[in-house]
Amino acid sequence: MNTVAKFFLVGLLVGASTTAPASAAQLLVNPGLTANGADWTFDYSNNSPKLVIKTDGTAWFGAEGGAVDTLSQVLPTIAGNKYDISFNFSVTGYNSNSAFTAKFGDTVLYSFDPKTGAPANSNMSFTETASPTTASLDAQGKMIGGTVLSFAGMDNPGWEVIGNISVNGTSAFAPQLAAVPLPGALPMFGAALVGLGGLARRRAKQAA
Repeated sequence: MNTVAKFFLVGLLVGASTTAPASAAQLLVNPGLTANGADWTFDYSNNSPKLVIKTDGTAWFGAEGGAVDTLSQVLPTIAGNKYDISFNFSVTGYNSNSAFTAKFGDTVLYSFDPKTGAPANSNMSFTETASPTTASLDAQGKMIGGTVLSFAGMDNPGWEVIGNISVNGTSAFAPQLAAVPLPGALPMFGAALVGLGGLARRRAKQAA
C-alpha cells in the first residue's frame, strides 16, 4: 500500500472516532446595546429611570435618590465552565452616594466604592465560573438556569458608563458534531479498500 493510501485510511479512522467540540463564542445577545438595549432586561427602583443607552453602544447610569437601576441578561452557560467577561467602565462624576456593581451570577466582578476614589477609566477583564445550573429550555422554549450578567448603578451629578461588553465561552445550546461509531464506519473502510485495490490494478496494467 502506498503512502497516500495509508494516510487516507488513517484519516478515515480518525474521523470515525472523534467528536468536534463546540468552539467558544460570544454568549451575549445584542452586546452592542442597539435598539435601546433590546434583548436586555432593565429594572429600575422608582418611576424615573436614569439609565440611558447611547448610540455608540454604551449604557449610562445616573439614578439618584437611593434608587439603583439594573441592566441584565441571562446567559446560556454550562455549569462549572469558565467564561471570559470584559467591559469598559468609566465615570463622569460622582459623590458619596454613588454606587456601581457588576456581577456574573453570584460573583461580584467589580464594585465601585466612592470612598476609595474614582476608578480608572479602563477595560476590565475577568474569568469566572458559571452558575451551578446549566441552561436549558422549558416546554414553552423559555430559557431556565444559566448565569445572569448584571450591571447595577446610581450616580449624581455625574454618570457611570459601561460599554464594549463581552462574554465568551461555550454555550449550552452550541451544536456539536456527533462521533461516528466504528461499526457504522466499517462500510466506508470497505469502500475505500475496494477503491484502492482498483487503483492498484490499473497501475499494474499500465506498467505491464
